[in-house]
Amino acid sequence: MRQKGFPGGFLDLIRPYGETVSGKVTIRDSVGSSKTYDDFGIRFVGLRDGLGQPRPQSNRPSYETKRDSANGRLSSSSKGRSLLGIPRVGGNLSQVEELVDRHLSYSELHASYTADYLSFKEEESPESASLDMVSPFYSLYLRRLLSALPMSPHETFSHPVGCVIAISSRNPSPIEELRRLYQSTNTGDDRLPQWVNNEYLRYYVLVHDEDNDDINKSISLYEQMKRHFSLHCHLLRLRSVRCVESDDDSIRLAQSSWISAGEELAEIQRRGNFPQYIVK
Repeated sequence: MRQKGFPGGFLDLIRPYGETVSGKVTIRDSVGSSKTYDDFGIRFVGLRDGLGQPRPQSNRPSYETKRDSANGRLSSSSKGRSLLGIPRVGGNLSQVEELVDRHLSYSELHASYTADYLSFKEEESPESASLDMVSPFYSLYLRRLLSALPMSPHETFSHPVGCVIAISSRNPSPIEELRRLYQSTNTGDDRLPQWVNNEYLRYYVLVHDEDNDDINKSISLYEQMKRHFSLHCHLLRLRSVRCVESDDDSIRLAQSSWISAGEELAEIQRRGNFPQYIVK
């Protein structure tokens, strides 16, 4: 995936696809009742990304944390960072306010940046105003405030419902590696705190490189994976060669909307301008 141009690896590829799951999705609540939704979505995060704690009164980045025991205590360490060192964990109110302030300042300097968000008629009451007239900066504030909230013992909105365990087709010991990764999430170093239900589903993904690996060997390995890990196995065939915009069969990967304020600030600093996908 890094050869393909995704610095964050497999996670960068799948993040946008979880936000809008196509078709009807049936879920069960804590008492076993089933409900069907048309607009269901899930958020893909790194295994440790959800364990960070927001520090609105601290100057340290929110990603400088790690879990040092099974009860979820956090301490300063590089292990709490994402693959890019970007603060994927949200909940930092000061970062949200800084981000919205940057967008407001940018909008004042560039009239074409967004619609005139101050063009409300004075005679219109808030009750009669259309939802389409809501300031994009208000929507941005709410979205970033609710994005990437860390896990906590008192609520389960950010607790996992599944875990994706992915390996490459060039792995020398794939079955052993999958078992090791499962044990790491079940009883090992990647076990989540005790207040998180550890009985979430595991999905096993084999990423096949079409440009360098033998598809017959990958299919054989995939069948072997299904015998060992049941039917929650998937084969993803990708080309490691980078695409260019002029390719007829290439499409631009959608950007993830539910990112943390710290992650968006880091992206703005990296690019030196505002990504087009930020304000919606």
